[in-house]
Amino acid sequence: MTLCAAHRSNGEPCHAHAIHGGRVCNVHGGRAPQVKLAAEERIRALVQPSLDRIQRTIGDDANPQLALAAARDILDRAGYKATEKVQSEGRTVIEIEYIDRPGLNAASGSNGVAH
Repeated sequence: MTLCAAHRSNGEPCHAHAIHGGRVCNVHGGRAPQVKLAAEERIRALVQPSLDRIQRTIGDDANPQLALAAARDILDRAGYKATEKVQSEGRTVIEIEYIDRPGLNAASGSNGVAH
């Protein structure tokens, strides 16, 4: 977590944690609506590059352990959970089960995945 970039009245750096995505703590302006909005926009700007990076990692045959870990993370976050891992003839098979999460609107056909 990032430390607050502001300084105290005595000139020393503030050693409090900055708000998520922000550069200052609540005491030094982190509660202000424009600061919260800027922090949220910084986080949103990182979503697509992060997804691109994970997608490249999943497709990287040079590091299968990392690719598997990235794939598991995405499945977990999408509401799927690995139920069993079976190794046979040098191959790894992972069975997955969809865990229904409250709050998803089943009537609209939403599966929780952004398109």
